[in-house]
Amino acid sequence: MLAKKMTVFYKLSREQLSKQPHYAFGLRALKSVLVMADELKRSSAELPEDLVLMRALRDINMPNFVYEDVPLFQGLIADLFPGLKCERVTYSQFDKAVRDTITSMHNVIDEVQIDKVVQLYETTMTRHSTMVVGPTGGGNRLMNLPTKLYTLNPRDCSVIELYGFLDTTTRDWTDGLLSNIFREINKPTDKKNVVISCTMVMLMHYGLKI
Repeated sequence: MLAKKMTVFYKLSREQLSKQPHYAFGLRALKSVLVMADELKRSSAELPEDLVLMRALRDINMPNFVYEDVPLFQGLIADLFPGLKCERVTYSQFDKAVRDTITSMHNVIDEVQIDKVVQLYETTMTRHSTMVVGPTGGGNRLMNLPTKLYTLNPRDCSVIELYGFLDTTTRDWTDGLLSNIFREINKPTDKKNVVISCTMVMLMHYGLKI
């Protein structure tokens, strides 16, 4: 029953929500929801499974949607889980730190902005990496944070050189430029802010969807 609700949710999302290049309603999105639902169930075994799934669907997908799609998304959740209410998890210390930072920068506190910061924080707990998408001046810069930049030219190398190669006979993997960079990024235990600069058109040329 719950599996059916998941597939129906993503089917309706594809049909009813606006078309955005960063929206993903395929197997990768399903996997992320299942991983988060598993973590929630393990940490709060007393919660009913339908509530766990509802929260996972909401917390995984909400940060991705543009403002206009949020009411539609909430309507889909309400239709699939009628009469079920799930309060957002609060992070009191994190929330205070965000507000203090905004105040120290002499900016006006905006509840919508704070909610987006919390959503970004929640996303980093369930994703290996996160992309912040927005217009210039939208707050998507890594200002005042140490950032390492990797510059690639996909047209200057083959697909194998870019992504890597698996020998089907020996099962040995040979890193490409991208996989080698990601391996280097994942070596430290502390979080790093890394930007990979690469022309989108060139990546699309090799079939990499962004």
